[in-house]
Amino acid sequence: MPFQFSWSHLPPTCLLLGLMIGFIFGNPYKPWSSQAGKLALQVSVVLLGFSVPLDDVMLAGRDGFIWTLFTLVTALSLGAGLARILGLPQRLATLVSFGTAICGGSAIAAAAPVIGADSDEIAASLATVFLLNAVALFLFPWIGHLFALEPHQFGTWAAIAIHDTSSVVGAALAYDPASVATATTVKLARALWIVPCCIVFGWYFNRNSTVRTMGPLRYLKLIPWFIPGFLLASLLRTFLLSAESPVIPVLGAASKIGLSFSLLCIGAGVTRKVFLQSGPKAFGLGLALWLVVSIGSLAAILLT
Repeated sequence: MPFQFSWSHLPPTCLLLGLMIGFIFGNPYKPWSSQAGKLALQVSVVLLGFSVPLDDVMLAGRDGFIWTLFTLVTALSLGAGLARILGLPQRLATLVSFGTAICGGSAIAAAAPVIGADSDEIAASLATVFLLNAVALFLFPWIGHLFALEPHQFGTWAAIAIHDTSSVVGAALAYDPASVATATTVKLARALWIVPCCIVFGWYFNRNSTVRTMGPLRYLKLIPWFIPGFLLASLLRTFLLSAESPVIPVLGAASKIGLSFSLLCIGAGVTRKVFLQSGPKAFGLGLALWLVVSIGSLAAILLT
């Protein structure tokens, strides 16, 4: 039977190609590729909003609220306990735990200046979540098929247990395109927790200092711009565009291509140097938290 192209093949293929480039040749253009991949992801998420009616957004966001609160409390509290056992610095453990609980690199980037993390701690935590993201993109669709998850179930699970938005959407697309809307919406709803969590972090890590790192209004800048962009696109899809509009599949295809490009850039950023930077203890903490969240949420989804 001849091979037939499917959109589901593109994200994991691009990530695998990026990983091969990063490990074999390194990435001399890492700052550029990192920014380009980030922008491609953000634009892709906004374009994806044109494929998701507002009713679906509201339903998925409501269902994901309890999951977000539960995993946030679990990851942060368990991470604090394991950090003491492993002897990890508090700031590094906070970044790894927060990245696991919310949305990987975006959460780490937002929290790092608030808690005063240094460059080594940021690099170690980012390397940890990037490596686990790469594993999840290939592993989760296989597990989803093993347990015969419905698209809504898989989308919810991916949004809860995979760190970065790019890998969440990529895994959902690889599993079943019908799961992408749920995965994206639940993940973006989780990202809104960045702001209140960073406010708490800012108070806790600077409670004994007379100088605060950020004023209250500046925390609003931590909200990723593509979240309101996604909601606006969903509003336009609901009230201005019909389901049969020829524009929708074009925008959907553009979103998938942009997502795949972002995964290529992410994969190319996981070089051997990044792999070594993660450190055995930081990676061990990230892996333990990821397994607890992944297995626990999958079990809960199967039982509900």
